[in-house]
Amino acid sequence: MKKIIKLLAITLTLVMFAQLLPTHAATTTAGLPNAYWALQQAYNEAKAAGDNAKIIAAVQKTYDLFVGSAKPETVADKWLAQKDLELQILTTYLLDAGKAAEAMENYGEMKRFYSLYLIFANRQKMTWTAAQRLDFETFMAKSIAVKMEVYDVDPVFFTELAPNSSIAPYTGAKYEPKEGIIFGLTNRAETNVSKAPSGAFVYVQFKKESVASYDKTLRELAESADVIQLAWNLDHKTIPLSEAVKETKLIEETADYLAGLGVPILLRVAAEMNVWNPPANPAEFKKFFITVADIMRARASNVALVFAPNDISALGANIMDYYPGDKYVDWVGVSNYYQYYFLGNKNASEFDRSIYGTMEYASPVRKIREIVELFGNKKPIMISEYGVANYYNNIKESTEDWASYRLKQIHYYLPMFYPEIKAMFYFNTARNEAQNYALSNSAAMLRLYNKLIDENGIYLSSGQKTPDFVYAKLDSSGRALRADSVIINTYAEVINYPSLVVTYSIQGKQYASVSEIPYRARIDLSGLKDGNYTMDVVIKTASDNRQRATKTLAVQKKGDYVILSDKSISSSRPAATFPPAPPKVPSVGDPIGDVVYTDIKAYINGSQIPMSNIEGYAHIVVEDLQHYGFDVAWDAKAKTLKVERNQDKPIQPLPADNMPAGKKPGDFKAKYVLSEIKVYMSGELVDSYSINGYMFINFELLKKYGAVNWDASARKLSCELE
Repeated sequence: MKKIIKLLAITLTLVMFAQLLPTHAATTTAGLPNAYWALQQAYNEAKAAGDNAKIIAAVQKTYDLFVGSAKPETVADKWLAQKDLELQILTTYLLDAGKAAEAMENYGEMKRFYSLYLIFANRQKMTWTAAQRLDFETFMAKSIAVKMEVYDVDPVFFTELAPNSSIAPYTGAKYEPKEGIIFGLTNRAETNVSKAPSGAFVYVQFKKESVASYDKTLRELAESADVIQLAWNLDHKTIPLSEAVKETKLIEETADYLAGLGVPILLRVAAEMNVWNPPANPAEFKKFFITVADIMRARASNVALVFAPNDISALGANIMDYYPGDKYVDWVGVSNYYQYYFLGNKNASEFDRSIYGTMEYASPVRKIREIVELFGNKKPIMISEYGVANYYNNIKESTEDWASYRLKQIHYYLPMFYPEIKAMFYFNTARNEAQNYALSNSAAMLRLYNKLIDENGIYLSSGQKTPDFVYAKLDSSGRALRADSVIINTYAEVINYPSLVVTYSIQGKQYASVSEIPYRARIDLSGLKDGNYTMDVVIKTASDNRQRATKTLAVQKKGDYVILSDKSISSSRPAATFPPAPPKVPSVGDPIGDVVYTDIKAYINGSQIPMSNIEGYAHIVVEDLQHYGFDVAWDAKAKTLKVERNQDKPIQPLPADNMPAGKKPGDFKAKYVLSEIKVYMSGELVDSYSINGYMFINFELLKKYGAVNWDASARKLSCELE
């Protein structure tokens, strides 16, 4: 069974910033500029009144007085070296200005003040104790870095391409789909999942439980799922790693059982080691993992090995310290949970929320980034277990609305941003802990989960090898899309405002307005004339209709296609090009090719017949054959020419000047066009061409009636009719 995730038994105690200030400074208060004191009074009054606008104004004037147009890094270095009082004053002021701008939702100013604060605070921390520096670096600086990211409303756009578009990275790992996502969940029978899961999910406790004792369950799951994730958890408090590694007989017996089971297994070994309490010893963990991997590789070829930490490490733990190495790992998994209340605590500080990614800071895109950046270029990524808390047992409170919002983000935006993710398993189990992640706990959450899986073709159902489509980010290289069906998905998040409206417009004409994640629009641009355009994408918060961001996409239209680009995102890919125009299906009367002059002469029974060169072959007019021993009959209703040999008909040759004066072989003579007229020679349909209203056939078709000979030296074709 799943163990309760414990991030660390750490109480984040905020140290008041004043306590972090140095106790000595070379500049005394008497040495401060006279103009400062009026600004200090304005600052103190604004703070007392809680007037954020006046706090910002006082801080800005103080900054201008102390720093002016000088480079802040240079000034901060000088103040640190000289132990000047200005350093501690301005550091305190800039932090307050950042908080004031944040409260006013002026996020541009917030980022500016917080950025300046970090410059000065990173100098001032040199005067603090080691414990004070650790508090600052672990909590204050990290929290501000998170704020500066999450408050940045910078839309990112994705389109959808046909499978096999070489978008998704592929490492070739065992059971890794080239594209698409294997999905599954615990207790799936309880959920009545409408789309048959391609994956199944079972927990077994190392040594405390036998994998073979789950035989019935595993075999039943194998009948409907393509892959089974087997979480082989280790209770390190009762079975230390140093003892577990000695259980080679148990590991061998388990390997033999799994080999006999014969179904694809993703074996997750001793997961979440980076948040164990007490901490896991990295060397002991790696030794245990490698022991399991070696035995499985030798005895169970159907088993793939999964290294699976938690998405946020305990203080002092580093994921890479536990990584056994590429040789022993097939997949990298991650536990990825989302909570509104941090560990069920309604009064959790903003530091807790921002650092551990809860409540307003629970961004899936940011939370999973570290794992993908560490391993995505070499191993497929598996969200080995994830969940969104929709109810809190300790306070009897539902957070269903918030959970619905985050579940939508997870299921749409993780596949968009991270095509390295190839499997996702939901933790659909109610446990005796504060937060409840179970879908079966809420009919609304279960319906939403089914909807998100059903409607998103990136998720692979049982037996499905290829997804319905793949997501592709729009960047400066652009994507070539059919003009009549341009699909755009938008990632945008405005903190504390879950409901957005995204509109798409060109030259003032609104093509779509969408208010549901992922703000997907299918737009018909086939009516645009060929040329270059810009598409304006505007992000507004639904509750107040306030514009929060706007961005332009470049649109290049040509024929049936457009190239859609986001020029703000650089790309190393070659620039997109328009697909070649599909070959036009010619209609009757359309020119097909050229007829050229030739110096070759053609003869029937010694009499020359007019001739033209079409595609390198000698061609004659069908109607001319009636002068050379043939009957030619025209049927206007059937639109046919029928040629029959008439031995009694005398030859009456026509003038045959193939090369008029001034012409040379290869010169253009005429166009031949598509004709609906059919030519039959003694009942056999033959290829023919229409030229200026006459039908032409290849001279060599006459071999049906006699020998056809070629004299290269004389450049002469001849047919002797029988």
